[in-house]
Amino acid sequence: MKSLYFLLTILVAISLVSGTVVMSYGASTIIPSPKAQLELGISSANVVCKPGLDLIIRAISETPACVKSTSSEKLVQKGWAIKLSTLLEKNPNLASIGEVKTLQVVPLYKDEGIQQTQPNIILNHNFVFEACAKSSLIRSPEILITSDSETKTVKLSEKINPKSCQISSTIIKATDTKSIKANLVKKTDLSLIAGQLELQVNELKEKLAAEKKSLSELIKQDPKPNDFQKKTSEKTNKIISLRNELNLARAEFQKNQYSLMVGQKAPEPIKVPLENKVVIPTVNEMKENTAHVNKIEIIKQYSDAGRLKSDSLVSSHNFVFEACAGTEQIQFPEILVKSDSEIKSVKLSESLASKSCQTTSTVVKAADPKTIEGMMISSDEIENKIKNLELKVESLKEQIAMNKQTLADLVKQKPVPEDINKKVSDLTDKIVNLRDDLNQSREELTNFKYMITE
Repeated sequence: MKSLYFLLTILVAISLVSGTVVMSYGASTIIPSPKAQLELGISSANVVCKPGLDLIIRAISETPACVKSTSSEKLVQKGWAIKLSTLLEKNPNLASIGEVKTLQVVPLYKDEGIQQTQPNIILNHNFVFEACAKSSLIRSPEILITSDSETKTVKLSEKINPKSCQISSTIIKATDTKSIKANLVKKTDLSLIAGQLELQVNELKEKLAAEKKSLSELIKQDPKPNDFQKKTSEKTNKIISLRNELNLARAEFQKNQYSLMVGQKAPEPIKVPLENKVVIPTVNEMKENTAHVNKIEIIKQYSDAGRLKSDSLVSSHNFVFEACAGTEQIQFPEILVKSDSEIKSVKLSESLASKSCQTTSTVVKAADPKTIEGMMISSDEIENKIKNLELKVESLKEQIAMNKQTLADLVKQKPVPEDINKKVSDLTDKIVNLRDDLNQSREELTNFKYMITE
């Protein structure tokens, strides 16, 4: 998977140079259907087909389809389909994900005293622009800005929703302001994978929630059904499988977000040892205010049901438990489960809100089932780091939004204020600094979330 992300990064760079979008996927990557890709916000011109299939455009609806290479020419000849090149000839801007509109270019206030009439003088300019998305969601907008004196990229602080725009500004050097051009960087391939992984995470969350609810209802049944042991084992196995799938999918999504945002492969994950501080409530009355684990039921795994109770062999047991948060929310709950025969860690799939509980189960080996217990693993340092970064990100987003709105109001003013250069320079300086701080904080947050969820 790491080599895939490295390859994708190279392909994105090639696409920028050639002006086309190049996509490549590893053998293990699922390529969604054309319809699913459209629903993810990918334009018809950027739809990817599985190896061996060609992209064609239906003549009547101008929607994409993937067909065998041997069939594509026949469909075109019969007039049922047109080639992508034909569609792009009719609408050359279809392949682009959006556009960047120049709103205002004014000299940086401190450079204002330099005479514009002097030849070959490079000035710093405030470049105020509006980045607009077409039919696709742009998750991590990046603007490529060029002039006769400088080339730079600007990572915007917010995603751009389909058919919407985002105002921003930056500083760029130029001799001739007419030479300043800006375009959205195409990251369609990484965005496609991100969208697919996000759908996968959400689907797994729904399936896991349904299985947990079903297990909880089974445990509460009175009297217990005759096949109680078998059903409990089946549901526990299903929960473990879905939980593992979800944790892996979420880690892959965070890894993809890191690659999309930072432009390089994600770092190695943090390996949290089982020797982390274990939370043990010392006073029963204080238990509800402290993170804890309630033992609900211990049932032998169905495959071990044939053994006699006097059998000294270690058996596998379904350990059904309730993980509860105290007064503080737990974003990445992890449970230490141990017995006389095994010790293991269980990463829960969902965060725990303050004073809330989550019922789940796992399988643990034990000679004496009475020795099975669960304890919450404390990760206060990591939890606090993530919480502080999230608060910082939200605060920076609010400050940027406020300054962008002020900038938008300023460039629309009629007549133009006499001190427009100073005001635009001040606002651009604030936006650039806040944006840099936000992008750095968001990268750090994404990094932490990826490494803790791996």
